[in-house]
Amino acid sequence: MSAAPSLRVLSVNLCAISPGGNLRCPVALGIAGALLALLLPAIAALTHTLPSGCSVYCTVPATYGMYGVMKAKGVEPIISGMVAALLAAACWSYPVGPVTWVWWSCIVFGFVVLLETPFAQILNYILILVRPDLTGNFVGARLELFLEHLFASEYDLVCIQELTVSWGQDAYVRRLVKAAAAKFPYSCGTTPWPVFPALMCGTGIVVLSKWPIESFQPFGFQRQAIFEFNVIARGGLLARLRHPSDPGVTVELCTVHTTSGLEVLASEVSVKQKTSCFANPLGLEQLLDALERFEGFTRQSKGNDCQTPLRVFCGDFNLDALGGRMHEAALSCFGNRARERLNIQDAGPYSKDGAGPTFGCIEADGSPSEWLMTKKNDLGCQKRLDFIYANREGIPGTASVVTMRNNDPSSRHLFQEASDHRGVAITF
Repeated sequence: MSAAPSLRVLSVNLCAISPGGNLRCPVALGIAGALLALLLPAIAALTHTLPSGCSVYCTVPATYGMYGVMKAKGVEPIISGMVAALLAAACWSYPVGPVTWVWWSCIVFGFVVLLETPFAQILNYILILVRPDLTGNFVGARLELFLEHLFASEYDLVCIQELTVSWGQDAYVRRLVKAAAAKFPYSCGTTPWPVFPALMCGTGIVVLSKWPIESFQPFGFQRQAIFEFNVIARGGLLARLRHPSDPGVTVELCTVHTTSGLEVLASEVSVKQKTSCFANPLGLEQLLDALERFEGFTRQSKGNDCQTPLRVFCGDFNLDALGGRMHEAALSCFGNRARERLNIQDAGPYSKDGAGPTFGCIEADGSPSEWLMTKKNDLGCQKRLDFIYANREGIPGTASVVTMRNNDPSSRHLFQEASDHRGVAITF
């Protein structure tokens, strides 16, 4: 029996967004947009021009706000809709006492989450005109650097996270896929449109492959972060690949991008966050959700494979392998469940073997290696957030953290690497 063909896998977060988007200060813009949105009901209340609580102007934001919160908390859509409808009916039928206060709270909250993103985008356009140095993402140049790396390397499978698409503007993603098609003729990805109740961004995951993609399923996590459910629905992508010349050899893939939880808020606005026994508990819950979906996906196999499929679970976990006790506890919890459910484990690169961080990296002299997209409070933090788990060990010596450095002195002051994350790669 011949040996199984090798497969080199790269997983990387490219931290990119459609033209006009801003990934350098999204939290600050979001807060400013929310405050502007809050002014509308405040002014209406002060000027006694509030519409009737039963009018469409109030019903739409109130029901959206209630539905969005319940959906973000993991409540089934049908149940979320029923609860919102019941509260609306109660207010219309008995507009008195506590019911009215709850209803108006929902109205104000719904107004804010509905209008926060448009107002934030308006502020961003103003910022582009006034201070372009604070908004330039250099996405085109960074993706060119990424493509140069792809064509200079020998990958068979590339899993990309955070190719964020605003309101369906995915032309830059399609250009990337087309440019890479000469080497990676097969590709799939998540939808470029936001998944309700998100109203702005698609999940932004793309897979490039030399092997034919037999099937794929994008998905959104059951639970979402309460502060971003109206902007983006985090999720992942399931795919099954089959070797082009040996159809009995398959790869089952799950690649994800979890929420960074409250850490992204703390990083940008410089506040401390409350913690549980796990770091980023929502991110951990999303990983476990993806694991369950992956297990179900593997059961859909047609069963004509000549050997057990290689199963790969990779992406930006937003849990730090170089972090403290709570990060270790969260990764241990996920690792134990992954072994129990799918017999997969961290395939490397291992920090104990000298593999470096993938985020907040530094140069030999201790200075930050990337400062365009990395938040000020994250410079030099040195975290390993990106992982490849599999049901097989990689070929010894092939696991590595991948640096895509901009060595052009004429543009290095503009962008330093292809992303604020470094990739992880391994050969099976």
